Amino acid sequence: FRIGSASTGVFYQTGGSVTVNVDRISMGYNSSFGRGVLYIAGGNLTAPVNGLNSVNRQGTRAEITVAGSGLFSLGGTVSLGETNIGENAFLNLNGGTLRAANLFSPANAGVVNFNGGLFLAAAGTTTFLQGLLAAHVRERGALIDTAGFSLVAASPLVAPPGQGITSISVNGATNFIGSPYVQISGGGGSIATAVAEINSRGTVTNIV
Repeated sequence: FRIGSASTGVFYQTGGSVTVNVDRISMGYNSSFGRGVLYIAGGNLTAPVNGLNSVNRQGTRAEITVAGSGLFSLGGTVSLGETNIGENAFLNLNGGTLRAANLFSPANAGVVNFNGGLFLAAAGTTTFLQGLLAAHVRERGALIDTAGFSLVAASPLVAPPGQGITSISVNGATNFIGSPYVQISGGGGSIATAVAEINSRGTVTNIV
């Protein structure tokens, strides 16, 4: 199940249930311009067979966000960055719950933003958060439930750098059949991500 394989792909879920029964979820793969966005603001996304891999080449990018009441449940691990290519793989826990066996980077890449969402452990590990560029704790805090497992953090939880983004205005963004990809550039930073919210008429109503 691939999102942004040699293309730009956005998976946007606000309700219902989706089950992925084939291998693992892969994001930002197979070319220098693969960009994948996974945004779960409601409902359940379950991948019981395996976990999630992200970015395996220079120039690829993956952005995973769990928000609202969304539940993202994996049968394996979350791997942020398969190659050491810098800040191109992001996980934002802005709400909801992410359940996985581990959360790490095998290539010293990837950024995690804890901001009120819950990480629910599905297994014990001594490599939780290992290999990340950073694990940031934002305004709403980091919520981690070990579920009775032994969970050892291999990276420190730190405050995010910079000033952040206060707002993004939206004008005339209409006639979309799905949520468009949002790219943030300029301002001296490099780790900001955002997702466009659209209504049933295909109009972008907000950038979050």
